[in-house]
Amino acid sequence: MGEDLDRLRNPPKEPLRVDDQYTELALSMFIALEHSSESTYEKIRQAIQKCFPDVGLPSFHQMKRLLANLSGVTSVANHMCINSCATYVGPLSNLEICPECSEPHYDQVKLHRSNGRIKHPCAIFHTIPITPQLQSLWQHPESAQKMRYRHKRTQQIFQELQKNDGLVDTYDDVFCGYSYLDAVANNRIQRDDTLLMISIDGTQLYDSKESDCWIYIWIILELSPNNCYKKKHVLPGVIIPGPKKPKIIDSFLFPGLHHLSAVQREGLHIWDASQDRNFTSHLFLFLACADGLGLLTLSNFVGHQGKNGCRMLCPMKGRCKPGASQYYPVLLKPDNYDLAGCDHPNIDIRNIGPGNSQRYTEQLKYLLGSQMQSMYEGWCLETGIVGPSILLGFQPELIQGIPEVFSSKMMHLSSANMAALWLDLWCGTFDCAMSNN
Repeated sequence: MGEDLDRLRNPPKEPLRVDDQYTELALSMFIALEHSSESTYEKIRQAIQKCFPDVGLPSFHQMKRLLANLSGVTSVANHMCINSCATYVGPLSNLEICPECSEPHYDQVKLHRSNGRIKHPCAIFHTIPITPQLQSLWQHPESAQKMRYRHKRTQQIFQELQKNDGLVDTYDDVFCGYSYLDAVANNRIQRDDTLLMISIDGTQLYDSKESDCWIYIWIILELSPNNCYKKKHVLPGVIIPGPKKPKIIDSFLFPGLHHLSAVQREGLHIWDASQDRNFTSHLFLFLACADGLGLLTLSNFVGHQGKNGCRMLCPMKGRCKPGASQYYPVLLKPDNYDLAGCDHPNIDIRNIGPGNSQRYTEQLKYLLGSQMQSMYEGWCLETGIVGPSILLGFQPELIQGIPEVFSSKMMHLSSANMAALWLDLWCGTFDCAMSNN
């Protein structure tokens, strides 16, 4: 741990090089087989060594350690509940059983056989810190050049704004937006800072078997849109292996986000291989993206069925059916509808303003000041907030406010969600028409 911290504060000042030809061969083979199994690598290694007995190629695990030593990129393992409920970090680190399902923290067989000496976790998950990955991108001249895209594009945009009376020629990136340009103009975002986007989602690994796997990734906005979304530049943050959906997901997010917050306080030391320059970069969380359910893990809002269910915390209130608890974002007041709390006038969508961090902070203070459970539930209903967002742990000057930092995924809006809803609506309308005929 001490060596990793020292390398983080004093990054290597020379490009990565592999001088041994056999190690270079093994490295090329390891990368080429990224989608293959460990046994495939070992079979090819053994075949090469059988043909060329003098060739000493590292094993699969030796290759992983070598890569970690070369790049500085490693994963941090933490204990977790065997049912994926929570992780044993922070205030949960000393628990002997899961606070949700009461499953034991440690392997009971090994614990009993060793008379309590060997505490082996029942399950672990891995966090991959973002900062060594960023330092590695700057350690190669070619990728270091690509990391200057944001600075160059920002200069172009300000020149276009001066030339075109406040307009840009093409809105082709997030840097054309008001939030970014205002932050640059007010020196909240500076040339050597690093802009990040976090994206979280869950996936089912098998069609015929229930298995939830959750991951979050980092998108490096210093790179151009042609590069930052390519697989080799999408940086992994955490892998929550399942098999069930996490219940205290903040505990899984905590190690990686805590690491980023700590580096925000100190600044990230970087060596630029393309200019042989040392500088300190401040990591700015610019966007947090997810689908509707995933975003709740970052925002701690009530969700789309709440009275104030907008993921951007806009002031629009929903309406519910008499006797029901689910709310819907209905703009027009139904005829003969006088349900208390939902009978507000028609809403003009053109007059709905966005949420803002000042309003969020005020509402959160009221929520946290609740003296009774009924008071808390009432504030949850009216504000759309369940509790503090985990993103409040970042340095306030290095993150867009809440909810301004939140965004949605076009994939879910235009295909994964909306298309399915439209299809269901169309099928329902068609079935109804056929039954009437």
